[in-house]
Amino acid sequence: MKKFFVSIVVICFFSTPFAMANEREVVGTIKKVTVFSDRALIEQEATVAVPPGTTVFKLTGLSPYIDFNTIKVNGAGEFIIMSVTRQINHLREGTDSPAVKSLKDQLRVLEEKIEEGNAAVNVLDEKRAFLEANRAVMSGNTSFSIEQFKSMMAYYASSIEDITMDIIGKNRSINELRQQAEALKRQINEVTAKDNLPTGEITVTVSAGGAVNGRLNFSYVVLNAGWYPSYDIRVDDIDKPLEVVYKANIYQSTGMDWNNVLISLSNATPWVSGDVPNLYPWYVDFYYPGPVSGMARAKGAVPMTAMAMDEMVVENSNIEYDALSSSDLVSRSEAVTAMNFDISVPYTVLSDGKTQTVEIQKSEMEALYKYVTVPKLSACAYLTGEVAGWGDQGFRSGEAAIYFDNGYVGNSTLNAGSVEDTLVLSLGVDNGITVSREKRKDYSSKRVIGANKTDVYSFVVTVRNNKSTTIGIKVKDQLPISTSSDITVEAVDISGGKVDPATGEVTWELSLKPQESKSVTFTYSVKYPKGRTVILE
Repeated sequence: MKKFFVSIVVICFFSTPFAMANEREVVGTIKKVTVFSDRALIEQEATVAVPPGTTVFKLTGLSPYIDFNTIKVNGAGEFIIMSVTRQINHLREGTDSPAVKSLKDQLRVLEEKIEEGNAAVNVLDEKRAFLEANRAVMSGNTSFSIEQFKSMMAYYASSIEDITMDIIGKNRSINELRQQAEALKRQINEVTAKDNLPTGEITVTVSAGGAVNGRLNFSYVVLNAGWYPSYDIRVDDIDKPLEVVYKANIYQSTGMDWNNVLISLSNATPWVSGDVPNLYPWYVDFYYPGPVSGMARAKGAVPMTAMAMDEMVVENSNIEYDALSSSDLVSRSEAVTAMNFDISVPYTVLSDGKTQTVEIQKSEMEALYKYVTVPKLSACAYLTGEVAGWGDQGFRSGEAAIYFDNGYVGNSTLNAGSVEDTLVLSLGVDNGITVSREKRKDYSSKRVIGANKTDVYSFVVTVRNNKSTTIGIKVKDQLPISTSSDITVEAVDISGGKVDPATGEVTWELSLKPQESKSVTFTYSVKYPKGRTVILE
């Protein structure tokens, strides 16, 4: 019995420092967010007053979408970090946030107005019922003269009309108030759904020899956040460079609002290993199907161990992230394989999933402007801009809105994965250039020679420059391509055009002075066995 008592004392003695540790909640301030394409790195700090001995600080109210494997903590002060653990808290107190309280106050005002409106309608209904009852009594009373009866009926009619119109007006107002109340209820449900999410918590155990003040710095990656690029490409005049406005569309529904924080945008993928993968021997053998047993999991499903809420100790928790430089608005920093854009103006991005657009870069790029026409399909001249070296700008794939001469032209897609280093933009139709394609009937014919039939088609394409400047234009047409050895296609006259044998495309490069017109002729023949039909133009 004595040994047992001693054992209990010893256990209690060694357990005392942790069992008696003070536990305190700390409020963290988000200082910076680095947003990647589908996640974000949060940098948060909390000021702490550390008493002597062992203290447990708990950072609460964090996003439930934390990647706990990325948690890093370091301290600034005369204390030692003993351990770092994490957990998900599903038992949040049902307290309303200031936003919810404000919405509920607005809803309460609306409901009071609806109640007052309903009461007013009830009073009017009572008045109408009273008048109708008096009319019935008056109708059966023979003591009234005709004049008195007419006067009473006129009063009744006027009063009933006023009461009825008043009821209609109040019912309309009540319906409008109800619609506003329903909208507020939906908004409250959306906000409370976010507020009722489970929260992440990081617990840090520290030890200090005396009372000190210090700071705990946290960093971790959260999902349900990201950014994607979009562009405005503007061309004021073909004699000037085009302007490219690079924009970031930031969104997040992490469960935490980013209020007035510095934001950095990165095109890196830090969760992908930077090591070159190794190839291992690949063995092939016959397939022998076996019995299916146990439990199957779909490819890409979350492993069951990742769904548990066990605590995890994060070691080597004294790693800090270097701050990125900033300029007046946005600065760009490049690594060997990544590029960051630092926005020096603090932004607020709410956890509502809505996109917030930020302009991150504006640049001018030299472009080679050309006109292109395909008169077989359209009698229009299209202006295009060719931008060389655009891949050096670090652009990501995204949608671009194109503007020419202060007018919206349309949207295009920039493909950053293209191996071509020249970007070709379509800037729309220029009505200052007229194009026509006419069949030359005198040079077109159908004739039979022996066992074969030969059809000859001839066209003339005319381009006129009605502009005040000299232009260059590429004219495109095509030869048919034979898919049978019995059909022979021959270019008879293409006026110096270049033919692509693989596609049959014929191109002419023309230069036209102001008010100048030029024409090219285009003649080809098709020979095939007579008695067969070939459908062409």
